[in-house]
Amino acid sequence: AWAVHNALESTQTNLDFMVLFSSLSAVMGQIGQANYASGNTFLAAFAQYRHALSLPASVLDIGVMEDVGYVSENQGILEQFRSLGYYTLKEQGLLDALTFSIKNQEPRTVDTSQLLNSTEIVIGMRSLQPVSDPTTRVLWKRDRRMALAHLKRASSSAGDTATAASGSQDLAVFVSKVADQPHLIEQEETQEFLTKQIGARLYAFMFQPEEDLDVNLSLTA
Repeated sequence: AWAVHNALESTQTNLDFMVLFSSLSAVMGQIGQANYASGNTFLAAFAQYRHALSLPASVLDIGVMEDVGYVSENQGILEQFRSLGYYTLKEQGLLDALTFSIKNQEPRTVDTSQLLNSTEIVIGMRSLQPVSDPTTRVLWKRDRRMALAHLKRASSSAGDTATAASGSQDLAVFVSKVADQPHLIEQEETQEFLTKQIGARLYAFMFQPEEDLDVNLSLTA
């Protein structure tokens, strides 16, 4: 970025826009990649520096891409991100964000009284499940800056939580009935009910969505 900036300055070349491609790591960090994260964080500061010089610049912090780039070429890594609850982006989403970033170039007065960078756009910072879900293990799950998102997701997922609670209540009611009427355990409906309950819990252990459960599959499938 510095080399390009200096070259443009030395030749007195004026740009309509300059988009700096960064990573979600710039905002949330990445375990074992401190150098990579700090390098991307620098780009955000560099965009502010250009704005202080009345020059155009913007930063696009990109999350996990599922259909282009390194992760898309390594299925194991992609599945690992998904198992942790990361939302994955598609190419069209990136292009849409790039279009917006190109239009978000105008130099603005840098406000040093608060940490606010209007030139920086973050995409892909969301999870497949609510952050309160125990199967969700995204890096920002316990980040204080995400408090508002926690509240919003918790509100929108209230119906899902009620459904899960209902499932547990159904099992408790079933156990109570069988204790009083042992013959119920032999019924076909009972076997089907227990199969689904066991499958749902196994899927939770494997961090898989319950809607993908197929009780007709064999144990080796």
